[in-house]
Amino acid sequence: FTDNPLVAQSTVVKGVHIVELRTAVNAARTRNGLAAATWTDPTLTAGSTTLKAVHIAELRTALNAVYTKLGRTLPTYTDPTLVPGQTVCKTAHVQELRTAVTALP
Repeated sequence: FTDNPLVAQSTVVKGVHIVELRTAVNAARTRNGLAAATWTDPTLTAGSTTLKAVHIAELRTALNAVYTKLGRTLPTYTDPTLVPGQTVCKTAHVQELRTAVTALP
């Protein structure tokens, strides 16, 4: 992952972080017999796509499906409820997803 680990108050969350997570989550889904997830704003372009709560929410949902299929306890997340237009994308959101996806077979 780019900028690994992310550092709160220091690392700026970027589109590449979301794109890398989408790739990793879909790889985990495929390895575990699930179809690839689809994404809002499938192409995140640096400087032209604002990162949104929905990007994090979709990653969580797609990843949680793998955990459910494997019978594992779902990961816990900072800001478990994301509010579009209000919740700001944080380094913790991305780092938690990275940790959860790398913990999967």
